[in-house]
Amino acid sequence: MLFHSIKKLIGILNLIQLIADKKSLSEKCESLVLELKKSDERHTNALKVVEHRHSVELQRLREMHAAAEKRRRERWIDNKTKKIKVACNIFVFTVEGRLYKYFVEMIH
Repeated sequence: MLFHSIKKLIGILNLIQLIADKKSLSEKCESLVLELKKSDERHTNALKVVEHRHSVELQRLREMHAAAEKRRRERWIDNKTKKIKVACNIFVFTVEGRLYKYFVEMIH
């Protein structure tokens, strides 16, 4: 009987220890879940910051590219305009020379 009571008491003590261990593990799990939520929130915020920086940098690069393209087109237009002016001047001088010769021949 005494042996049976001791065995029962040991079983109760083991059960109490298991309950305490379960409570401790449950608290650790809750702590880890909270830590994971905080970590996830930090990473989400960091990702938003990185995405915003990327968006700003991409916009800046697009603007730089557009400005460079505009300057390139303006230089191209200036060069073409100069070539056209030179060609027109050559044409005008040629026509003037021919007209002058024509009129000189008509007068004589």
